[in-house]
Amino acid sequence: MGYIITLRDGSFIIIDGGWIDEHDRIYEKLGNLSGSEENIIIRAWIITHAHNDHYDAFTSFAPKYADKVTLERFIYASETPDLRVSGWGSFLAWGYVYDYISMFKDTKVLYAHTGMDLVFGDVRMEVLFSCDDMLIDFIPENQNNTSLVTRFYTTDMNMLFLADAGEDVSKILENYYGDYLKSDMCQAAHH
Repeated sequence: MGYIITLRDGSFIIIDGGWIDEHDRIYEKLGNLSGSEENIIIRAWIITHAHNDHYDAFTSFAPKYADKVTLERFIYASETPDLRVSGWGSFLAWGYVYDYISMFKDTKVLYAHTGMDLVFGDVRMEVLFSCDDMLIDFIPENQNNTSLVTRFYTTDMNMLFLADAGEDVSKILENYYGDYLKSDMCQAAHH
């Protein structure tokens, strides 16, 4: 899974990115969208959860393109060190993510928590769910249920990103938000 949001000023927000072999495609797409491979600015790269089909593109993009782009913010929902959940694929050990982030110059790291409201140019991002909502007294059975759920607003529309949020998260969202979840577009969880 990977999405690129283009801001009016020509900068970008990237959500996840996909598999390890997507790094060249992402860089080329950013260049095409901005009209040049020079001065590419990524306002935020958001990793929704620690499955390799979401983070691998970032870990392969960083060594190859960190000196060619500006990455202002890296955003993710940190998990507790003792979180042991099953799931599909390999996992990104968050302790090592800084090795990749440090390849970029002056990138700020933000831990996403429910209720955060961030603005990137003309786009607003609202965090509707982060895994810390579950970890108080519940360890999910699957890593997908640690997915960051966000909504992005432009002047014309809004889009809900569910990442891989499963049934457990869906119940929490439905009980807490109800009709507030209505959006113009929705990226459906693929599991």
